[in-house]
Amino acid sequence: MPPEPTNLIKAREQFAHFEAQMSQPEAIVHLADALTLLEDLRNDRDDKVRLVATNLPLAAARRMQAVIEALLSSEANIFGEIVVHWRKVKEEFESFNSELPKEVIDTYERLLGRFMDREISLLTEHERKALIESLKQSKK
Repeated sequence: MPPEPTNLIKAREQFAHFEAQMSQPEAIVHLADALTLLEDLRNDRDDKVRLVATNLPLAAARRMQAVIEALLSSEANIFGEIVVHWRKVKEEFESFNSELPKEVIDTYERLLGRFMDREISLLTEHERKALIESLKQSKK
C-alpha cells in the first residue's frame, strides 16, 4: 500500500491539535488548517484517500458534539462567549463545504437554546413583552 499523502498526514496532525484545544479559541486555526489540507484530497484519484479526507472532518465534528454534550451536562449556565466560540467552530466546518450530521447540529442548537433560555429568564417583564412584540413584527 502506498504511503499516505503528505497533506493527509499534516491534516491528521492539525486535527489532533484542534481536538487537544477544542474549547479554546486557538483551536479554530488548527481546524481551518486541517480542513484546508483536506480540500484537494476530497477529489483524489484514490478512493481510500477520498474516504479518509471526507471522514476525518466528520469524526472531528462528532468529537466536538461530545464536548458540547459534556458541557450541557455539567454547566447550568451557558454564557455568550461559549456559544460564540462553538458557532465559530461550527461555521469553520461548514465553510469546508461539509454538511454536519443532524445530531451535531441538534447538539449545537440545544447549546444555543440553553443560552437563550438563560438570557430570556434575565429579562424584565417589560423587556420580555418588547421582545415578543418585536418577534411578532418580524413575522409580518
